[in-house]
Amino acid sequence: TWGKRNDLVKLLFLLGQINSLDIQNRIVHENNLHKDIIQGNFFDAYQNLTYKHIMALKWTTYFCISAKFILKADDDIFVNTPFLMKFLSKDIFPHGARKLILCSVYLRSFVKRSYRSKWRVSPIEYKDSYYPAYCAGFGIIYSSDVMIQLYEKAQKSKYFWIDDVFITGILATQLNLSRMTIEPLVLTENKLNDMLNNDDVNSEMFIFGPPNLSDSKIEKLWSLTNK
Repeated sequence: TWGKRNDLVKLLFLLGQINSLDIQNRIVHENNLHKDIIQGNFFDAYQNLTYKHIMALKWTTYFCISAKFILKADDDIFVNTPFLMKFLSKDIFPHGARKLILCSVYLRSFVKRSYRSKWRVSPIEYKDSYYPAYCAGFGIIYSSDVMIQLYEKAQKSKYFWIDDVFITGILATQLNLSRMTIEPLVLTENKLNDMLNNDDVNSEMFIFGPPNLSDSKIEKLWSLTNK
């Protein structure tokens, strides 16, 4: 759907190591066919997402330095690529594509200490009560120079497992990089449902759909945006 290849966009899938020889053989076969998989030497687990994010920074630094923009996205998100291309070329790029981080920005988020929370962080891991401003990890657009700076900074910094907080919050703050919010261009659940039920997308300009979308909703959105 939205990741469909064209002359201006390269799509890549980032993975860690898998505890299954059968699945690993299928990954190798898939990559032999499409040449679009980057696999790191860490176990693919939620607590290792920072390794995966840094792997994206590293790969871009070494192999994709000529790219003007890099989009890091979750696999359950919808990206309106036709609108995104127009947005980046007409609204952003004419003004220069440097020191750019575009995302939905969280401001003054409280650090979760409850043992019942999926995102519990102990005071030993992070001592402050609030995180610096950081990006929602489902979709982040970087200019390539920012990826390089973040990768270099990550090599000298203590590991923190919540990747969006660590990379777009802690490291970006240390580098004095600002985050530009694109929250008005992220679909709410209500807008998404209106679009899907009314079969009409013409009145909506958006870059990202809401996270945790089913395949069927992603396909429906892709059909609508291509009209």
